[in-house]
Amino acid sequence: MLLLAFAPPLFTAVLCLGLNRVVATRALGFGAALALLASAALLLVATMRGAVLFERPWMQLNGPPIQLSLALDAASLPAALLVATGGAVCLLALALALPPKLRGFGGLIASLLLLLTTTLLGLALREVLLLPLVWAALPLLGFVTHRASGGQADAQILPAGMLANLLGAIVLLGAGLSAQSGAAEAVAPQIGLVGLFVAGLIALGLPPFHRVVHDLVDAPAAVAAPILAFGLPLLAGFTLTRVVAQMPLTESWRAALEVAGVGAVALCAAGALGETRLRRLVGWQTSAQFGLLLIALGQAPAVLAVLAPALLVQAALVSCAAMLAVGVIERRAGTDDMREMRPGAALLVPGAALLLAAASAAGVPGTWGFWSLRWLFDELRTSTPLLIGPLLAASSLLALAWMTPLATFLRSSRAPAALPRSNLISLLCPLLVALPLVLFGIAPQLAWNSWGMQARGALLPLAPANLPDPALPSTPGMAASAVAIGALICTVWLRSRSVRRILADDEIEPSGVLTANLLGESLRPLSWLGAPSSLFGWLWQRMIAASRTLGWLLSFLEQRYFMAGLMLAVVVVILLLIRG
Repeated sequence: MLLLAFAPPLFTAVLCLGLNRVVATRALGFGAALALLASAALLLVATMRGAVLFERPWMQLNGPPIQLSLALDAASLPAALLVATGGAVCLLALALALPPKLRGFGGLIASLLLLLTTTLLGLALREVLLLPLVWAALPLLGFVTHRASGGQADAQILPAGMLANLLGAIVLLGAGLSAQSGAAEAVAPQIGLVGLFVAGLIALGLPPFHRVVHDLVDAPAAVAAPILAFGLPLLAGFTLTRVVAQMPLTESWRAALEVAGVGAVALCAAGALGETRLRRLVGWQTSAQFGLLLIALGQAPAVLAVLAPALLVQAALVSCAAMLAVGVIERRAGTDDMREMRPGAALLVPGAALLLAAASAAGVPGTWGFWSLRWLFDELRTSTPLLIGPLLAASSLLALAWMTPLATFLRSSRAPAALPRSNLISLLCPLLVALPLVLFGIAPQLAWNSWGMQARGALLPLAPANLPDPALPSTPGMAASAVAIGALICTVWLRSRSVRRILADDEIEPSGVLTANLLGESLRPLSWLGAPSSLFGWLWQRMIAASRTLGWLLSFLEQRYFMAGLMLAVVVVILLLIRG
């Protein structure tokens, strides 16, 4: 049954390639979305029956044979369902964004299906040594998808983010082999852990590797949303969660992860404040969410098993909803650069989806992010209270970065124009992704009872059964949460009905959106630390220069002294024979 769950997206990908010139790409996108929904249903049924795809010996390295096993448990099933259903919504939004009669982009739909299916395969893998294969395939498929969309058609060099993730896969493979060999039993686990965290930092786009996320969000928004939310970052976060939960860390490791996580959130906040492009702003916000995950990895295993799944779901839903909303705004405004946008009709629906995503990321009551952050702060209050202040300051800066775009998109300067029915449906896709953030924010018991408790049990199979549950609201608390998010939505609706006054003087009226760049400019050195592309470029140039110098030195041995070296070797061999 589990093997059958992978069949619909793979079969649909083959059909998309075969019918590329025959069927409209929009129809292929609809079929791909249905295939992912069918795969999600089959995964759910197969896991309820306790099915295992297969389990057989693959190879042997200084120990028991490595088993090639694919199965989903209570920890990986929610992530797999999130990938399948969220990917289906993204494919629906992508199909609706294309012209109805457009053909020739079946490869785009096929590559995106293969990327999401590969993520599902990585979530089902049980052997860490097989993970680098999936880790390397995902950035390659992401590059193929980006190129199939036309975004990399004229590029002469490979994206730095893809190369960095391939390097991370190599590091992960080396770390896994070192840990598997057992040459030094005391050192090998530490080497494997260091390699895993290096590869994880690169895949998650955490400072100083945020350039990886920059490359991802430069794709068209409907393409970047599934890659960013349901691709390698989600798989990397889940892998780190499973490994750290089953391998308790020392106090020094925990302290380092906590400090690194707070620093990552602060650097991402500084980068977001100085950003004028919406897609880059979403990228900084996504990295900040994974910075919170890094803090959670530094907690005790019993706390980690509660916090990490909640933060992973939060990061995936926030980044997907925000990026899909940016795609709608970009199609309506013609650009995602706030400095070039012109006042127009209120973008109420995509603005509302962007608002819900930003509110959940900031921890506004009535959203899922509120409970994730509350559980995190409850633990930090007892473990490391000194980190609460810097983390609150960084979260406030992130919320401030969203003020200008949200205030702009939710107020109009003229009456909105009528939209075709397909465009109306595409407007609902970001709201559809953001809906669980509100549903779980009002009633977090739904999330905890349906998958949170089971995920904790799967991550900690040897833990006692009487572990305390996280703080959950009572009925009055849920009512207060509903009132809070309802008041926020009503405020947005009232603002959207007000009309922005246009100034009569063309020299005074701004040509675009005025962004608060003063604070962002003052924090630019911190944002540079999050993505020091110039530093990495300088190091790359120095490495190339060193390789050329080494080649020049070796050329002397290859050309002038080759025969001399050969004659000396012959003389040495003759002398050894005479002496013997």
